[in-house]
Amino acid sequence: MAAEKLDPITGRMTTGHEWNGIEELDTPVPRVVLFFLAASTLFAVVYWILMPAWPLGWTYTKGLLGIDQREVVARQVKTAAAERAVWTDKIMAAGFPEIEADEALMAKVRETGHTLFRDNCAACHGINATGGSGFPDLTAKTWLWGGGSGNDCGDNPCRHQLDKRGYPVFRRCLPLAGMRSSIAGRSTRW
Repeated sequence: MAAEKLDPITGRMTTGHEWNGIEELDTPVPRVVLFFLAASTLFAVVYWILMPAWPLGWTYTKGLLGIDQREVVARQVKTAAAERAVWTDKIMAAGFPEIEADEALMAKVRETGHTLFRDNCAACHGINATGGSGFPDLTAKTWLWGGGSGNDCGDNPCRHQLDKRGYPVFRRCLPLAGMRSSIAGRSTRW
């Protein structure tokens, strides 16, 4: 290993390493890189202190700001349910002829039918509504309940099924004929 010396071209000191006549310059890390490294480390430490960050077995560090994403999501779900209740309450209170006559309400039925079906019915009737083991095909021309132009929810067994805790499985009722056409992807006369 050779001794350090001043490079005549750049004016910088060399490290003393030489490879095939090429000497390595002792180039320090640029200050801007050191600044951003220090700033990002400082930001990370401050973030870890202020925000919930580290898992601790069954819990986690709560952070000094006390932000809880579960509470934020629960609040957003509650707000969405309140906004949705404006039109779902109208559907629950009205009969099918009144719902059919209300263009704005029928637009909501058509717009949300796919989502409501997937949330409430697809587990049993299949994602394409073609039925499952022990559950009828909802795309068929004949139904035991619904399919006509009346309020089809009254005697529908889906509306009266209870889960293990005794809660209704299908709590939000849409006119099945409207939902049926919505999930099947067919246009209706509405």
